[in-house]
Amino acid sequence: MRRHIRAILAAAAILAIPMAAQANDLPILPQAADQPRPAGTRAKLRVLDWAGMRAAVSYTFDDAQPSQSEHLDELLATGAPMTEYIVSSAMQTAPDFVSSWRKAGKAGWELGNHTGHHCPFGQACGGLARFDAASDIDAAERVITGTLKAPGVWTLAYPFGDTRWREATEPRVFLARGVQPGSVAPHGGDRYNLPVFPVAQGQVARDFDQGWTRRARSATG
Repeated sequence: MRRHIRAILAAAAILAIPMAAQANDLPILPQAADQPRPAGTRAKLRVLDWAGMRAAVSYTFDDAQPSQSEHLDELLATGAPMTEYIVSSAMQTAPDFVSSWRKAGKAGWELGNHTGHHCPFGQACGGLARFDAASDIDAAERVITGTLKAPGVWTLAYPFGDTRWREATEPRVFLARGVQPGSVAPHGGDRYNLPVFPVAQGQVARDFDQGWTRRARSATG
C-alpha cells in the first residue's frame, strides 16, 4: 500500500479536527460582533455522533488526478470515506473520470468543488475566453451534481489555495479549504479558509499514522 500511495500523495491533504472535550459541547462557528445570528428555517444538517472520540481526520485529494483514480479501489478498500475535490475540465482528458468518481460518490465519498478549470485567480485558462470565478465554480458544480450524480456540493478547495476565490465561494458552499498548515479548533477558525496538513512528495502511509493522525487524536482543542 505504501508503494501505491506515493503515486497519489502529491495531491492529498489532511484536515485534522479536534473534538470538544464534552459530548454536548459542540463546535461554535465564529460570529462577528456586528452581525446578527442567523435566523429563519433550520438547514437540513445532521450532527454526527462521535461515539466519545475527541478528534477526527479528514482525508482530501485535489484535482481528480489519473493517479488517484488508478488507485481508487485501494483507497475504497480502507473503508474510510474521503473527499475528492473535482476539477471538472479533467473529464475532457481522463477516460475513466466519470466512472471513477461516480463510483467514489456511491461509496460514500464527498465530491467537492475545485472549480471548472483550476485557473490562477484573475487569469483565463483552459480555453476560457475570460476569467469569471463564479461561473467556473458553477461549471464544476454542474458536472458534480449532473454528470457524477452527487446529491449536492457543500465544500470547495481554492485553486492554489488562493483565497481571492472566497467572494464567489461563500454564497455557494458551507465550507472552503485553503492550504495553510494547521488543525481546526472546536471553538474557532475560519470556515472559509480551513487549514490542512499538506502531504509532501515521497511521504508514505506511516507518515500519516505517526504524524498528523496522532496529533489529531491527542488534540484537546
